[in-house]
Amino acid sequence: MKASDIYKQIIRITGVPASAEDSVTRNLRNKMTFLLEQVALRKVSDFKRGNNIFIPDNDAPIVRNLLMCSMDDDYPWIVDWFNEALDLNDSLTCASLFMSVKEPIMRAGITGETDFVTVDEWISAIQGLLNANMAQHTIRLKKAIEEFRTKTLVKNNTVNCGDIYITDDAGNRSYVSKAKERDVRLSGEILESIVRELYVQDDYFTVLNQIIDFMVKDAEKKALPDIEAYALAKNVTEFDSAVDLIDTEDGSMVSEYYPWFKKVAKFIESHPEETKAIEEKTKTTNLKEFFE
Repeated sequence: MKASDIYKQIIRITGVPASAEDSVTRNLRNKMTFLLEQVALRKVSDFKRGNNIFIPDNDAPIVRNLLMCSMDDDYPWIVDWFNEALDLNDSLTCASLFMSVKEPIMRAGITGETDFVTVDEWISAIQGLLNANMAQHTIRLKKAIEEFRTKTLVKNNTVNCGDIYITDDAGNRSYVSKAKERDVRLSGEILESIVRELYVQDDYFTVLNQIIDFMVKDAEKKALPDIEAYALAKNVTEFDSAVDLIDTEDGSMVSEYYPWFKKVAKFIESHPEETKAIEEKTKTTNLKEFFE
């Protein structure tokens, strides 16, 4: 089908007034060039015969739908795409654009204007162009990392275990020794064992998500013995607050323990069953209030 005939179809369907036909046609020519070069990744000359551009009949309904959407404010992602106003390095943008583009492509198959083999080829091509599957993986990974950050706050503390300091008669404090930072990097052998069976990008994303899910559960599990230890101390000392356990006469008005206690309180609030088990085991109550 001639590109000019596709333009005429669009003008008729959208009800463009006669006075605007020339300007709309010029606009459609520019958008057709973008579609061929930036979407199909082909040269305009590949489709030219003489002075005319010819679009394969099976592709023509999809091309028409995409060109129409590129001028329709109901499809803002496609409009901005054809105007080269999108940052295609952004995962959310790519995923949103892909979901928007799928509809007019599939519509051409649903209406029977083209076959679904052609529809699937277009969807696969656009998915590859936008790296849409990887964009969706990235979005899920970002969400998983944020979930990891919030769910494992109880294991996020700045308590400097191992620091030793002395206080002189004037109340001034100085370090005798400071704890060394731990090196918790995985060995090359462990890393190699993780990636050995990974071959494509999709594999890496799948395993990254699996590792994060495992780490969330592991961090939550490892938080319980710490809370249990404080619960035992609460029972023995009969203190009303965890702050009383670390309060010293020579301490300053701030402590790295205070924000950590708040995180523990939130963890306890979101894990009622585990908290109940700890309270029963240590024969204590009101652990949440103890850490608040």
